[in-house]
Amino acid sequence: MSLWKRGRQYWTDFTVNGRRYRKRLGTTNLRVATRREREMIEEAGHGRLSVHEQGPKRLSEAIEAYLSAKRTGVPLAPSNSRRSGSASSRSILGMCCSPRSPR
Repeated sequence: MSLWKRGRQYWTDFTVNGRRYRKRLGTTNLRVATRREREMIEEAGHGRLSVHEQGPKRLSEAIEAYLSAKRTGVPLAPSNSRRSGSASSRSILGMCCSPRSPR
């Protein structure tokens, strides 16, 4: 269990049944934060507290997700006019990360 202040708000970080919870407590008062932290731990123990979990992703999966989003035209980041002449990420990554390339 850990309680800290980020800016003016208190946050908590704890683990219950192998799941890690990092939540904003929504208060600037230490006593209220301590009480809310205890309540959250109890809720997590009963399975009533949601945990936004995303497991680790392999680099190849992240690259494929990025490239498929690029193919569909979904903007992933703000465009930068200085990068417009750069080589495509597929050609760059294909040279070093392709499973068919000999080493």
